[in-house]
Amino acid sequence: MVYKPISNTPVCTLPGSSTEDFQSIEDGMGGTYIVWVDARYVVTLNLYIFAQHIDSNGVALWGANGIPISNNYNSTRPRIVLDKSNGGCIISWTEEHLSKSIKLQRLTSSGVKKWVGVLDQGIQVSENTITNYENMSMVSNGVNGGVICFYYTQ
Repeated sequence: MVYKPISNTPVCTLPGSSTEDFQSIEDGMGGTYIVWVDARYVVTLNLYIFAQHIDSNGVALWGANGIPISNNYNSTRPRIVLDKSNGGCIISWTEEHLSKSIKLQRLTSSGVKKWVGVLDQGIQVSENTITNYENMSMVSNGVNGGVICFYYTQ
């Protein structure tokens, strides 16, 4: 059964916010998790990752403009899978600053970060100073995690 609200639910309405590269996945209860790249802090000219959980009634559960997943450096290519162990989701993304890395964050259905890492930025699974990560994707392992696939160029 697909719920179709009478009106659309805003994911992010912050003035000056520039959003792109949306990814979403059903939450298994009629709602959806959404993750995106956001340039809302125009002063820094950096890209950040934000997420939102919309319930089956079309209500945004994680605040009016989502919650920050990565507010560090240039974050791009967000991917998301359902986390069957806690009803939440797992998000992956790439970051570029002094080095290039792939990071992960596990969220509960209420938006609590489970993998804190350095500066509350998730956990790092790959890092390289000269590698460009390309075509990153993530799929569920069918239990309580995911598999990240990518190739890199030097």
